Amino acid sequence: MLFRSGIAFLLLGLSVAPTLVAQQDVNSLGLPGQMGPGLVGSFDSAASVEPATITTQFVAATTDQPAVLAITVTIAPHQHAYSLTQPPGGPQPTKIELERSTAYRLLAPFTPLPLPNARVETGEVWTGLRIEEHEGTVTWFAPIELTAGVDPKRLEIRGKIQMLVCSDGGSCIPVNERFAAMLAAEAPAGVRVADWPPASPVGHPQSSVASYEPKNSAVKWSGKLVPAVVRPGESGELRITAKVPPKGHLYALADRDAAAGTKPTLIAVETAGGLVPHRPATDATVQIDNSQPAFGPMRFHEGDVTWTQRIEVPKEAAAGEYTILGMLGYQMCDYGGGQAVCELPQSLRFSVKLQVGGERSQNDAPLTFAPGAGYPQVAAAAAMLADFYEPLPTTAGTDQIATTPVEPAKPGQPSQPSQSAKAMRPMPMGEIGAVDEYDLSKLVLQDVGRGAISYYLAIAFVGGLILNLMPCVLPVIGLKVMSFVDQAGKSRSHALVLNLWFAAGIIAVFLLLGVLAITLGLSWGGQNGKTPFNVTVAVVVFAMALSLLGVWEVPIPGFFGSGSVQSAASKEGALGAFSKGVITTVLATPCTAPFMASAIAWAVTQPAATNLLVFTTVGLGMASPYLLIGVFPELMRFLPKPGAWMDTFKQVSGFVLMGTVIFILSYIEPAAVVPTILLLLGVAVACWWVARTPLTAELADKAKAWGWGCVVTAIFGGIAYSVYLLAVAPADKAWQPFSLERLKQVAVVEGKTVLVDFSAEWCVNCKFFEKTVLHTAPVEQAIREGKVVTMYGDFTDYAPEIDRTLKSLGANGVPVIAIFPGGTPYEPIVFRGGYLQQDLVKAIVEATSRRGRAVTALQ
Repeated sequence: MLFRSGIAFLLLGLSVAPTLVAQQDVNSLGLPGQMGPGLVGSFDSAASVEPATITTQFVAATTDQPAVLAITVTIAPHQHAYSLTQPPGGPQPTKIELERSTAYRLLAPFTPLPLPNARVETGEVWTGLRIEEHEGTVTWFAPIELTAGVDPKRLEIRGKIQMLVCSDGGSCIPVNERFAAMLAAEAPAGVRVADWPPASPVGHPQSSVASYEPKNSAVKWSGKLVPAVVRPGESGELRITAKVPPKGHLYALADRDAAAGTKPTLIAVETAGGLVPHRPATDATVQIDNSQPAFGPMRFHEGDVTWTQRIEVPKEAAAGEYTILGMLGYQMCDYGGGQAVCELPQSLRFSVKLQVGGERSQNDAPLTFAPGAGYPQVAAAAAMLADFYEPLPTTAGTDQIATTPVEPAKPGQPSQPSQSAKAMRPMPMGEIGAVDEYDLSKLVLQDVGRGAISYYLAIAFVGGLILNLMPCVLPVIGLKVMSFVDQAGKSRSHALVLNLWFAAGIIAVFLLLGVLAITLGLSWGGQNGKTPFNVTVAVVVFAMALSLLGVWEVPIPGFFGSGSVQSAASKEGALGAFSKGVITTVLATPCTAPFMASAIAWAVTQPAATNLLVFTTVGLGMASPYLLIGVFPELMRFLPKPGAWMDTFKQVSGFVLMGTVIFILSYIEPAAVVPTILLLLGVAVACWWVARTPLTAELADKAKAWGWGCVVTAIFGGIAYSVYLLAVAPADKAWQPFSLERLKQVAVVEGKTVLVDFSAEWCVNCKFFEKTVLHTAPVEQAIREGKVVTMYGDFTDYAPEIDRTLKSLGANGVPVIAIFPGGTPYEPIVFRGGYLQQDLVKAIVEATSRRGRAVTALQ
């Protein structure tokens, strides 16, 4: 009996779970008000302690502050919860969701008071991840706008909060609680909304009434409110028109910027003074482009387009003047030149005053426009405000939506829950440098091949055979075809010897590549990333082309360019055949044939002997057709007999090799293109100089001609190298190359302020702002005085790391200036598309003086 009683008592203790309660729902489970520690408490002293308690309230608007919703959570000692902005890949972030209502709407993301404690995880689970934790008491607050006529004393703002409360030992308790906030006399201490009301276009030095032409955009905007005076219970209508260039288009309207790629048009009414803005819409035709699978369907309007947004005046609204402030973001692309030229995403602000009175007027009120703060700010506001529109029909798109009137909740009646309520938390732009770069050395790959060396030797041979058909090799195959023409009439032994030498040239290069892979870790084609190698190959091929075109004669027997092709082919010797094999293989290295990549990738992970065996097998595969023809010369008897056609073929081959030189220049380092062309000019002059000395001249005369040819080449080479050094020399050695790893080390670890100039050689705007703003005395003085570390992010070749960083910074292109304060490295100050000298200096001063997050919202 005693045993049974003990078990029952144990089960009772285990059934009492820690409970999170709202201020209005304390002890809602009906448990005793004061529970002792019980049996569970004897094993776990924290079992009787609630992990967190929550209180919610809102305060009414004042003359200088909007209404504010505050959610205060008190976390148990030795426990913590995670922030709203906890980066993904680790613990679950806290989420706050509000029920959609016509009685109120959220105006901005929730702000924490105090800020979370941030650290970079060094443990084994989330190594390198930024962790944001709250301990003790935290208040999340956000501005809200009550619908005109709603009595705040009778209003409840309902929602729910989801969070994990974790102990220092690692155990976590999930919390998922609903709340109902009611009016309070005053907000919690320290809660204050900064920068309120939102910036108005009125009074801005670049403001414009009724129409607006942004500086960096070809789109012209106009807008009006129809009508200017509205009676309670009726609606006004915002009409915003974009006039687009003849061959331009704007991307279609959307609730939010939900996908990578092109940017939709976004309209966000930041405040309407208690009036009810409905979802904007348009009657303009929407075109759909599916040509870019990575972007998905791209929706856009061709030509001018007008959007309308209904502004509902509640029946309970008092007579008077209501200010409507909003933001608009867009992107325009122009096909006027035959190719798409897309502007960077743009933003603007607009405002208008709606008069609520006794009679509906016949006149309109023009909108006032001014520059916006950036497309990302519009995107964040639009995404949040869209959660308070009526749900979209599931069968309709974002455009052409006919909105229906939504009656505001009657005073005192709580709004009903919405099935489409979504998390009301900030949309982070991305944590730059918050984690270490991916450690590739820790990769452990499983071999998906057959594993046997015979398998890899087989695919290496096949890959080498197919390599003969690659476009990199075809231009020089013609040189060998000329030999086949001559070999068709020769003995089998003669043809076999020449083709063995040709194969030896091929295999020699593959053996060299195998040795480089073993000693230097150079992969197949890796030498093509080296500018000296590319320049050397271009020079050799160019000289060969000049020989085939008759400018000079290659001093190698049988290497076409000496007299007639027929005589040259008949004189082909071991050196000529070997040289052709070498050049053919060198030109093949930019290409990778099927099967070959798998074989070589496996070979470089094997012992040196196996590695060389695989590379040799690839060479044998490539040489096998020529060895076969060497054994059976009759295979080439279908070729015409030697004759005048061979000279024509030789000259055509010369032009083909010229095309090969252009191909090499296409993937060479951009800064080296012009110097290489200058060097090729020198080579052409040298070849012409050598050719002026006849073959019958004395040996001393020939040596003199070659000597002068070398001197000419050296002079042009020296000039070319000097031009190259000028091209690659940095304008300022203090500007370090940008990398996320370096940014983390300097800004996060060392705590220094970093300024990054994201630019590109093809970006005219970048060069303009660099010359007229960035590299001017006041800016450089601010950089020196603030001891700012400067970095240069070169986007010329669309570097993936920089592209990823730019998107995280809310930009799709350059120019971009990002300043990462040493005190708050994850809160960069970003200039997108352009910047002014005074603004840049001000931002540098602000960043260098920041020692902790400047939370003016909490003052």
